[in-house]
Amino acid sequence: MRTYLVRRLLLMIPTFLGITLVTFGVAHLAPGDPLQLDPDGPGGGVASRAAIEQFRHSQGLDLPLGVQYARWLGKVVTLDFGTSSQDHRPVAQKIGESLPKTLLLSGLALFLSYALAIPLGVLSAVRRGSWFERGVTVGLFLLYSMPAFWVAVMLLLAFARPAALDWFPLQGLTSDGFAALGPFAKVRDVAWHAALPLVCLTYGALASISRYMRSGMLEVLGQDYVRTARAKGLPERVVIWKHAFRNAVVPVITLFGMTLPHVLGGSVIVESIFGINGMGSLAFEAILHRDYPMVMGVTTLTALLTMASMLASDVVHALADPRVGAGVAP
Repeated sequence: MRTYLVRRLLLMIPTFLGITLVTFGVAHLAPGDPLQLDPDGPGGGVASRAAIEQFRHSQGLDLPLGVQYARWLGKVVTLDFGTSSQDHRPVAQKIGESLPKTLLLSGLALFLSYALAIPLGVLSAVRRGSWFERGVTVGLFLLYSMPAFWVAVMLLLAFARPAALDWFPLQGLTSDGFAALGPFAKVRDVAWHAALPLVCLTYGALASISRYMRSGMLEVLGQDYVRTARAKGLPERVVIWKHAFRNAVVPVITLFGMTLPHVLGGSVIVESIFGINGMGSLAFEAILHRDYPMVMGVTTLTALLTMASMLASDVVHALADPRVGAGVAP
């Protein structure tokens, strides 16, 4: 197990370097420049051009791209992502203010997705061919086909308008005067604001995970050891949850590394629609304003979170199936 973990950590190094190289290249080779001014506009002219060139030189933007990448990578290793070109604040500081909100929503969305999808997938497999299984299948396919931005808008129109039900707040993750609330009131206020965004971030992952769980259970239920357990007279509950489930859930564990990027990607749209100042809306604003340091910082940190989630899923997979950690093919 230790050798497997060390090997996985070493493989993350070239992966991280490749991600930083692609991120830096795409950001700098994209058309447009946030420092360019219209020469015919009110801010154009020789003075503006001279100020821009001076700023480029002070920031090292006039150096070859290879030198710029080496400098930027050296700072990234120390979590120094530079300064935002929008408000000249450190990128790391702005990310530190937005990251907790995104992690809270993403973590809750992943937890709810697995907590609901696993029993739903197991019951769909056990009751194969029933009206329950058919209804769940149709419902999950409908959920998976609906885009998150459309669902977010429909939820706001139905549940956050005074002319409609007006059960939930329209924007933000906290209410005014949040700092003066007590601990339990703060939890209740955040849960009230996060309810609709969590629905948008959860339903897609819920649909896909439950289908994987159903397929895994159907495959395991046909194995010889399950039939042997039933022939011994074991209760059906023991056969399903103790014998079949333990083997069927292993492939679902590996989906965690792929589900987190899906949730983080969806947060860009969801946070923008619901007015939540998280990593998603931060990245969206940075792209609109061509804030390259912010774009590269958010992308790099998202890649690190994705690699960490994939490492965690591999470790859990190895713990659940010792053959993986020992290097033996299942």
